[in-house]
Amino acid sequence: MKVKFISWLGSGLIASTSMFPLMAQAQSNSVTLLPPALAEIELSASQQTKLEAVKKETQSQLQTILSSSQQDQLKNSLSQGNDMRSAVQSLNLSFRQRRQMKNIMQTMQSEVGNILTPEQKQQIQQKAQSSQN
Repeated sequence: MKVKFISWLGSGLIASTSMFPLMAQAQSNSVTLLPPALAEIELSASQQTKLEAVKKETQSQLQTILSSSQQDQLKNSLSQGNDMRSAVQSLNLSFRQRRQMKNIMQTMQSEVGNILTPEQKQQIQQKAQSSQN
């Protein structure tokens, strides 16, 4: 169960085998990078605060690896309704940037996984399975 959950959370950003691609939404000048299913489960105030910190850290790290034109392109692509995977694929990232992006997203998935309870992970897993049917 943990392997499926982890692949769902983030490694699918670059790889093509995730259950759901990470979604992102353009919000003013920032990008939200958390899995959309998190909005569908009940989170405590503490969890929401921790997830917000993970999101901000991830955004900060992405800003260090993307050029300003890539950041603009990403923001524009997301504001046009493209999902995160499509938006990132359109950036023409270097090998180094792809590797850094993968590491950032793996760290994010691990941190999100540590914030959620086993019951919440199970809820997400069930939602993923029911949407595939």
